[in-house]
Amino acid sequence: MRSYFSYFTAEELATVKGRKRKTQLYDCVLEYAFGKNDDTASKCSSLVSLIEGYRKRSKTGTINELIADIIYNSGYYDYVGAMNGGNARKANLDMLVQKAREYEKTSYSGLFNFLRYIEKLRKYEVDYGEAQSESEEDDVVRIMSIHKSKGLEFPVVIIGNMGKEYNTEDLKKPIIYDSNYGLGITDIDLKYRIRKNSAYKNMLVRKIMSDNIGEELRLLYVAMTRAEQKLIMLGVDNLKSNMPKWQMTAKESLMNMNYISENRSYIDIVMPPALSVGSKGRFNVITVGEQELSDCAVRPVLKRAASLRNMISTISETEIDQRIYEEVGEIFDYSYPYSSVYSLRAKYSVSDLKHKAMEESELLEAKVTVPERTKPVPSFIEERKVSGTFRGNAYHKVFELLDYERAGNAEEIKKQMSEWLLAGKISSEYEQLIDCGKFEKFMGTPLGRMMKKAFEENVLFREQPFTMEVSASEIDEQYPSDENVLVQGIIDAFFFRDDKVYIVDYKTDSVPKDSYGEKILVERYKKQLELYCDAMEKITGREIGGCYIYSVSLGKEINVR
Repeated sequence: MRSYFSYFTAEELATVKGRKRKTQLYDCVLEYAFGKNDDTASKCSSLVSLIEGYRKRSKTGTINELIADIIYNSGYYDYVGAMNGGNARKANLDMLVQKAREYEKTSYSGLFNFLRYIEKLRKYEVDYGEAQSESEEDDVVRIMSIHKSKGLEFPVVIIGNMGKEYNTEDLKKPIIYDSNYGLGITDIDLKYRIRKNSAYKNMLVRKIMSDNIGEELRLLYVAMTRAEQKLIMLGVDNLKSNMPKWQMTAKESLMNMNYISENRSYIDIVMPPALSVGSKGRFNVITVGEQELSDCAVRPVLKRAASLRNMISTISETEIDQRIYEEVGEIFDYSYPYSSVYSLRAKYSVSDLKHKAMEESELLEAKVTVPERTKPVPSFIEERKVSGTFRGNAYHKVFELLDYERAGNAEEIKKQMSEWLLAGKISSEYEQLIDCGKFEKFMGTPLGRMMKKAFEENVLFREQPFTMEVSASEIDEQYPSDENVLVQGIIDAFFFRDDKVYIVDYKTDSVPKDSYGEKILVERYKKQLELYCDAMEKITGREIGGCYIYSVSLGKEINVR
């Protein structure tokens, strides 16, 4: 009654309610609407008509249709859009309609059940968060901390304030603390009224400083790996005193732990590699002095203004119009000469190319994924199920840690998992997902026996990362072959035998247990495995002896090459 739909004032509400403390407010509204004849009674009558209209619609339509009608057809959607944060408010209303639509897909229906459902959400404090009014694809500039950017990627990334020193204020306090080594306290001599750090505190300071620098390096790595196409790093520093140090470190390759601990800013870490001979052409180092920095913003504006004044003062009015016409025509007729590589990224992961190949595959038919039975609970409040990715990670972790000499049967493998759990190498969630019988079956396959032999001869390598440069045309035929991009990935396992290298990739996909299932796996991951083979041939200089997919679901290896 106080909202957009009725606009009752506090005085009008008091008049309608009166002194009838035991009477429901809605009954008071009905009584006032049909018993009085003033403006407040007119408002009450309009409110009753509005409620009765929506009651009738609720009996014949769905919940999402009723909510959409109330939100979109009453003008309320435009009303909240004009308020502060209007876009976010409208996005939240859109989300409400979407949730109601998902609710209708369950076996429950009707306004009563939906209201009870909302009450349960409130009771159990289920929070869906704020709806996103901006999409990740919006053409905007995003400003965020390095911590906030973790896991995201952007075409262009600018890292600012690289010259700022690490924050070491905590180490200057009289008392410092380390979780492993306890307290370090400043020693105070009351007689001579002096204080100095104890030897133990100095040790803790060095230890904590080392840990802090390690964390700063991890943050720097996160920041530098957010860029897909271009990375710009900005920093202010004293070039006169620091440039010789950077050049000497770059020339003599002296960037060891002593250098890293003595120089405490990101720019000190980045500059030596950027100036080294091996990085020539890969980095563009630009230094700008104080005078140039102040002039560079003003000079183009003054130059353009002088050019316009000169043009206006030296040619006639007709010539000015013709010149402007020609300049505008050149701008609109301009064709970008490198449009074919506009969407080409500087770096790709093997996962990106794998997903692209899977989308293009003609074998992803409906029968591969069996539709689940519809349950009487909306999908957005169902209890979180184990995802295929999480299950795959669990099996990959066991393959990585497996001791082949103690994996003769499921009991031995289970015993190994118990040891990993105690050592913190796997989580209890991983342990619950693993079927040790599948690994026992793997050990009995020809591939399992070959890998066991390689393990015993110390020529089996697992979870090995790689980065290689490939032609852009190998990524997609639409790109020119003279453009190169970086591809990075992690090979599950490879081993050497008879002077050849053998590659293994584990897959946990659920596929039909026949030759068609094998064909699906080969089609899905063919591009990924081709990249692995190319990478291993270039890195090891050896011929590929075999490239295998081991399907946990099928319990067998598939020789792809």
